[in-house]
Amino acid sequence: MPGLMFDSDEPAVLLSLACAGCRIATYADLVTPAILAAAGHRLVVIDRGSGDPHGVATVADIEPGCLTVAEGAAKIRQWIAARRPYPTAYHDRAVQGEVTAALAGERYYTWDATLDGTMRVPGVNLAAIQIAPSAVVGFHADLSVVWDDSWHPQSGGPSPAAITAVRLAAGLVAAANGALGHAVTGLLHAVRRPGIPVRRVRGRDQQAGREEQQRQVHRLLYRPVNRSGLPAAGPPRRDVPKVGPQPVGRHGRRAGHSRYQRNHRER
Repeated sequence: MPGLMFDSDEPAVLLSLACAGCRIATYADLVTPAILAAAGHRLVVIDRGSGDPHGVATVADIEPGCLTVAEGAAKIRQWIAARRPYPTAYHDRAVQGEVTAALAGERYYTWDATLDGTMRVPGVNLAAIQIAPSAVVGFHADLSVVWDDSWHPQSGGPSPAAITAVRLAAGLVAAANGALGHAVTGLLHAVRRPGIPVRRVRGRDQQAGREEQQRQVHRLLYRPVNRSGLPAAGPPRRDVPKVGPQPVGRHGRRAGHSRYQRNHRER
């Protein structure tokens, strides 16, 4: 299965989240024990002719300013003799024939460079091909497509067990978010209507339910509040208005109306 690889001369970039789950490659003279530990099997190490102090390079960088074709071929032959895994020649299309001739009879991998978006080279069995420079990628690293899954196979991303664990965790988070959403909705309703239970009543209970809610509203409104603006504990104040049905007088009107009001209406 094809994969992606980023290579850079700034190892910190390769260890960032932008390159997570992909193969990463850097130069042998920049590698430290800390980088080796952090990158693990994702790391592909390149020898550009500046030394390989930890003896972990598997790619010969054959290009101007680094290794010549002869130097690169010599290193690859040494790695093959020492049985170092995945001996690889990195070069561009211009020297493809020279490299093939210099390594005739040897089994090695080819990492070609085009940097122009070309993803295949006719007649070449590619392990990887470098297709985009950092200016296209958007950060300080070049991008390659890895065609041969057997080339540094343990560096091709998370294992099936890790993928299963992530999917399981994602499912648990989704379920938790659903329960959290219901809880938040309930809290919002409670904040908007504090202390007022929602009752759905029918028939004879409807009037009683409405009066009970009115009494709770008035108890809430006329109760002293504390510093945070919430109702204080304790009984409501004595100036709570009467709520619910009031006594009816002999003239069919609510008790408590003044004589002037009754006389005024009778006129």
